[in-house]
Amino acid sequence: MYFFVLGIFFKLFGLGITQARLVSVIVGLFLISCVYFTTKEIATKKAAILATLFLVVNPLFILSARMVRQEMMTIVFGFFAFMLLMYETKKNKNESSWYFIVAGIFSALAILVHLNGLLIAVALICVILTLSRSWK
Repeated sequence: MYFFVLGIFFKLFGLGITQARLVSVIVGLFLISCVYFTTKEIATKKAAILATLFLVVNPLFILSARMVRQEMMTIVFGFFAFMLLMYETKKNKNESSWYFIVAGIFSALAILVHLNGLLIAVALICVILTLSRSWK
């Protein structure tokens, strides 16, 4: 999946290290915005700004956002899956549960990007089972 997106960027912008790093930079920007909006949904705007600031100044995040590797895209898809699961728990029980399906799709995309995404899918299943309490 990652190399497919990377190939699209190479076709659009040419072949080079800058074009390859652009994929991770754009995905990192998505992660920054998702952290802000998710934290703002859970807590306050001040907490969202603080969480986003901690992410932006984290040296590992800065390094990962500049490298041509799959981990950043795996984290973003996993974060989307957990974000959708959070929205599922906040909605009324009478509404349809399409958030579970889309969260499953995002966790599958995380697995397609990197095999470490399997850990995200297992954690997502554990959270769903814990929330539904059907495992007792």
